Amino acid sequence: MSIPWRGRFQDSSITWEQYLDIDEADQRNLEIVDGYVVPREQRDSCHQQVASCLSNAVEVSAVEEMRRSGDT
Repeated sequence: MSIPWRGRFQDSSITWEQYLDIDEADQRNLEIVDGYVVPREQRDSCHQQVASCLSNAVEVSAVEEMRRSGDT
């Protein structure tokens, strides 16, 4: 079963079963926020670079903190 979510107004949150009924191709273009279907925004290359830098910084910081606290 395919549920068309594009442009659809939701008056209540989505259930897990309803989410599973959405085509996999459509799921890739959607996010669920507080139970509501939201179209995923297109990300440009600048966004991807910032996300990568942030991810790397968090990882480096976490490793340094684990070494400092002896949790390695």
